Amino acid sequence: MASEKLTKNKICESAVSLYVEDPSRFSITSLAKELSVPRADIYKIFSTKNAVLRFYYQDCFGHYLKN
Repeated sequence: MASEKLTKNKICESAVSLYVEDPSRFSITSLAKELSVPRADIYKIFSTKNAVLRFYYQDCFGHYLKN
């Protein structure tokens, strides 16, 4: 993953997988490890772990409204 461009959608895909697996262990640190990137790269895009999940749910809601 380190060679690929890190995007909000890539972060969210991994975040949701981690969150569904075990919400109590979901963190920016675990997300960075899953993506093989430094935590700072994620913090450049999202300020908190809740911001990651909020973006995901807003995106899902937006797709729902379009259909």
